[in-house]
Amino acid sequence: MIKLPIKIVQLLWSCENNKVEHLNGYDKELSKATFDIVSTSPFVIQTDSVSILLTRDENDPNIENYQYAVLTNKKPRKSEFLKGNILSIRWIKHPTFTTLHPNEIAASWKGIFLYKKEDIPNSIFGLRAPQLGAIYAFMSKAQIHHGRNIIVMPTGTGKTETMLSILIANQCPKVLITVPSDALRDQLANKFITLGILPKYEIVASDCIYPNVGIVKEGMDYNGWHSLIEKSNVIITTMPLIANSESTIIDLLRANISHLFIDEAHHSEAKTWSEFIDSFDDEKVTLFTATPFRNDSRRLRGDFIYNFSLKDAQSQGYYKPIKFIPIREYDLIQADRHIAEVAVNQLRSDIENGYDHILMARCSTKQRAKEVMEIYQQYSDLNPVVVFSSMPNQKSILNGIKDKKHKIIVCVNMLGEGFDMPELKIAAIHDAKQSLPITLQFIGRFTRTSYDSNLGNASFITNIAYPPILEELEELYAKDADWNSLLPLLNDGTTEQEKDFNQFIQSFGNLELSKIPFQGINIPLSATIYRTSNTWNPKAWEDILSPEIYDYRFGSSTAEGDTLVVIGGSIENVDWGNVECVQNLLWNILVIHRYCTPNYNHAYVYSTLSETDEIVKAIFGEDDTSKISGHCIFRVFHDVRRFAIANFGGRKARIGNVSFKSYYGKDVQEGISMTEQKQLTANNLFGNGYRNGERTSVGCSVKGKIWSHTRGNLLEYTKWARMIGKLVEDESIDPNYFIKNTLRVCTISELPQIAPIAIDWDPELYRDYPEHGIYLTHNAIDYQLWYATIELASCEIKNTITFNILIEDSKFTYMIEYYERDNHKTYHVKQVSGDKLKMRYGTRLYNDICDYFNNNDAVPVIYFADGSCLYANNLVGTNSDIAPFPQEKLIGIDWADTKIENESQHVVPYETDSIQYFFSKYIWDQFDLIYDDDGSGEIADLIGFKNEVQSPKQNVIM
Repeated sequence: MIKLPIKIVQLLWSCENNKVEHLNGYDKELSKATFDIVSTSPFVIQTDSVSILLTRDENDPNIENYQYAVLTNKKPRKSEFLKGNILSIRWIKHPTFTTLHPNEIAASWKGIFLYKKEDIPNSIFGLRAPQLGAIYAFMSKAQIHHGRNIIVMPTGTGKTETMLSILIANQCPKVLITVPSDALRDQLANKFITLGILPKYEIVASDCIYPNVGIVKEGMDYNGWHSLIEKSNVIITTMPLIANSESTIIDLLRANISHLFIDEAHHSEAKTWSEFIDSFDDEKVTLFTATPFRNDSRRLRGDFIYNFSLKDAQSQGYYKPIKFIPIREYDLIQADRHIAEVAVNQLRSDIENGYDHILMARCSTKQRAKEVMEIYQQYSDLNPVVVFSSMPNQKSILNGIKDKKHKIIVCVNMLGEGFDMPELKIAAIHDAKQSLPITLQFIGRFTRTSYDSNLGNASFITNIAYPPILEELEELYAKDADWNSLLPLLNDGTTEQEKDFNQFIQSFGNLELSKIPFQGINIPLSATIYRTSNTWNPKAWEDILSPEIYDYRFGSSTAEGDTLVVIGGSIENVDWGNVECVQNLLWNILVIHRYCTPNYNHAYVYSTLSETDEIVKAIFGEDDTSKISGHCIFRVFHDVRRFAIANFGGRKARIGNVSFKSYYGKDVQEGISMTEQKQLTANNLFGNGYRNGERTSVGCSVKGKIWSHTRGNLLEYTKWARMIGKLVEDESIDPNYFIKNTLRVCTISELPQIAPIAIDWDPELYRDYPEHGIYLTHNAIDYQLWYATIELASCEIKNTITFNILIEDSKFTYMIEYYERDNHKTYHVKQVSGDKLKMRYGTRLYNDICDYFNNNDAVPVIYFADGSCLYANNLVGTNSDIAPFPQEKLIGIDWADTKIENESQHVVPYETDSIQYFFSKYIWDQFDLIYDDDGSGEIADLIGFKNEVQSPKQNVIM
């Protein structure tokens, strides 16, 4: 028997794989009916006096003789029909078929959209708060017809239904929607053909006419596009396809499309996307995204008309709470097995509790997916499946996933953007995603709720021993982190930065006239500071930058009057020859940030223009403007810790002349010493260090210029400028303060008479290679570097350093000798005891680890009690002395019968005469939880945790 289509979908037009479809409603009676065969040629079936033609040929001449006709998968025959092998594809003819023009359909939508809000406690289904908010924001902005829109809605809060609602509420006559992928195009097309939940929850009137939806899967010629546009209310395609269309087709779209919706718009600043979007008038463009920030720091252009935060989404119940289940496994093969075991146990538990959950195991490559799939295949009752792009049977597998035939899905960068399956509730993260936007979107897939599914909370399982992630994700993957608070915090913080930045950019006037997008300006954090009056004439530059010299001139200042940007473009002959047919197009920029406080008025200036000084004086008044210079500039180094000077310039007064000398690298120490001895006056210097715990670079000259290797956008520049201006004006800061925090480097051939306290591997080894890719080999067994412990064998002050490498129960002892040979200070590492260790990393192999130590200054780093470090023969010290601990603060303890030589209490039964046992009892009543770590390399033997009323406080007892 056959089941007829319940959806009465009318094919209005087609060209190859492109088509325009219209839904005329639902035929529930015929879709459930049983039929008798009344004719086999033509093949006709009947129920309750309704005759229906079944045919494989869309152009079958018999169609005109029947009111109903259905296209089938094969030529209908009686035997095949009775076996159930004849399947219906779609209606070819139905009494409800319509010939309405798209404009008539759009006009019919007037007044039929109902702004119905859901009320779950009272069983009222409707639009969610974020959807209504976005719709109201759009409708409000639509009355102005100015500028590009950006709507931010976290994944799972209903972006698609918001688009559907805007289509109907605003009576958009012709909408073009672009998406990143084929899967998202097909999913979105199904939603627009049926209008999603709008009819089901009576958000639109019952007589609402469905839109004509054009679906573009491949390129067409001009006539094909013209026909599709003419017959469609909505056109859905992928950006990679349409962005590469011919200019005549893009012009056709631009002329006929009333609205351009960009889904997953965080991609919109990619070159091909951006060029296509820029072809349309800004007032036609609306960007929809859950993550309005990009990994390459490029900004979305437009006005944030609505931003529903992730924190609000979770607090209002649109996101389920997240259960973070971390594992710690340093063996990557075992880690995959452990993740799978924990994830499957969680899945089974959820299913037992009545939740319709699905597990997704995420991998980074096809090879990794195959490896991980082998692990999951043991759980055959959960029907695991692997899916990745370009696989031959991908479509059928995806259909099986949507039909919930598989409880475990192993995927490679799939089921990401736009894949709508709220049942995905368990994420086994075998390979972490490595950017904040992608990770937040990935997590959002699992936290979303559904209108009618029985869903519980989301669970995330990952290995925190080796998450290859960026610094911005470290909080997210930290052990025992509360993802329920961290996830909204990360997303909201970044989104708020984007919002602040866009508001700042929008405060500039006439940006539509600029050839240079202000969002893309990324200048060095460099400034010359001027003291100014309150005078502010930002248009004064126009009288100085002559149009005879500059072929392009544009300037704009903020509405608040605190920042001015001027851009000049000029065409000049090349300087390498008298060749007028070849010329350079040169662009220059001037940025002035004005900052007034009760104590000082500053203008911070970054410029590549030669007329800078003249422009500044014209803007602020020549008599009221003076450049800040002199040694007060060196205050910018205040609070830069562990400052390593890369270059230093100083001036030395002599009779009859003034000499200048520059110092670089190791020679910098000579210049610093002469400065301390007052033989040299600092003129300029540049270096690297740490400010507020973050690495920074900063340089300045006595003439007044301040610079950094760091770049920033216009808003970041203003914040940096205010920070350095405050330092320069702070009279309490000694301009020579930088000397106090400067690292001093000297080359040695003898060890200092200071006790060594620690040792570590050469830091370049950590920098250049991941620890899991560095191996030590002993007895033909490879050990990853983290299995090895390196420690000092002695902390006594000697002429040599002796250290051990410990691997399981084996110990390997080495000695470092420092000496001078042929006027060259050097070192040598030799083995004292133990078997020979091999070492390999990357493409390098050392049959004796001593060969590694004795090459390229790869000897271990030695740390001394005074805070200095020894890198090969370079002793790096600080100027700040380590203050001795006041003896009066030492607390004496009566150790009673404790054996002072017995440190560890071990495990039950405890050694009650040990130091650890005594001290654990000594602090027993002071803490709520005491953690005893008795392994090697631990940070402390005993760690005490105390919950206080005001704020949680952790005390570490070492």
